[in-house]
Amino acid sequence: MTCDHPKSRNAKMCRACNLKAMWADPEFRARKAAANAQTLRKLRTDPAFVERERARQSRAVRIMNASPRKTDPNVIARRGRTFSERRMAWCPPHLRDEYFRLMKNKHLPALEARKVIEAHIRDEARRNIRAIEREQHERQRREIAQAY
Repeated sequence: MTCDHPKSRNAKMCRACNLKAMWADPEFRARKAAANAQTLRKLRTDPAFVERERARQSRAVRIMNASPRKTDPNVIARRGRTFSERRMAWCPPHLRDEYFRLMKNKHLPALEARKVIEAHIRDEARRNIRAIEREQHERQRREIAQAY
């Protein structure tokens, strides 16, 4: 197996492709998992490591709990809105309640509810285009009538 990326001399694959190929091999993955488990078992028997790990974790928890960004209700609400906006970017804001209603009340899976909403979006777009076309034809008809 070779790759077309730049590689070192006499190498068949670049580093990235080589790593990808190695991690795709189930035997390699099993060897790595066993070695990692053995190393972790060995470290957990070392009292110095256990104490360092506890201290590291407690520092991390203290830092996380000390941050007002985590507990301020306004920040939490804004973070929720931002997450929702990003996650629901495909759905226009005026149809989001309908999407959630389809899932909650009609018990549709999210994928089916999304298909329903996307069909609704297409229908709305067609209606808007037809309305604009009618408006343009009406304007042209009026302009032609006024020209005479």
